Amino acid sequence: MDERSKLLTDVLYKEFQRIQSKSATTDEWFFRFLSIAIVPFLAFLAYVLANPSYHVFLTALPLLSLIGCVVVSQLMLAYTHVGAYTRYLEVRLNDLFQNDEMCNERFARAFYAGWWSPVRTSVTLGFFLVAVCNLAAIPVITETTHKLAKDYLRYSSILAFAFCHYWFGIICLLIVFLVWIALSWYKVPRKLRAVQLEQLDMVKRVT
Repeated sequence: MDERSKLLTDVLYKEFQRIQSKSATTDEWFFRFLSIAIVPFLAFLAYVLANPSYHVFLTALPLLSLIGCVVVSQLMLAYTHVGAYTRYLEVRLNDLFQNDEMCNERFARAFYAGWWSPVRTSVTLGFFLVAVCNLAAIPVITETTHKLAKDYLRYSSILAFAFCHYWFGIICLLIVFLVWIALSWYKVPRKLRAVQLEQLDMVKRVT
């Protein structure tokens, strides 16, 4: 291996270490968000349901759940960036080594991509709990919004209208967020794959 190849290998390996540290940071934030968000969320829900005077706070439950789902989906999407860049670096390093010594991405895909992986298991469990909590709270939220709509009708027609059409607004937000998530999961991985192939093609032309 000549001096240029050694320098290039050193640079690529440092990039490989950097992207692996980013992956570890994503893991940390991902599981931290689940642990910090889910447990207090369940405690809050139990306390509110046990105290009728606090039922008004349940009206924020669907919105908070939607925001939480979007945050989790975007954290999971970060893995596609890490995977695409890691795969590119592995290909470059293996070309320099002239063998397939670097195979971290294969093991990472086997670990993270399966439905029984820790990440997807945690996400599935979190989404399931959020869905069950929201479904269980629907009767209480509906009763509360109807009561609030009647109470605010004397003071503010805008608030009364908002509470009367509460579920219509939540469904609209759900559709918007689902479209947003679907588009991001459709476009981002394809853009990353295109950049990866473009970069590899450019390296081949240069060398």
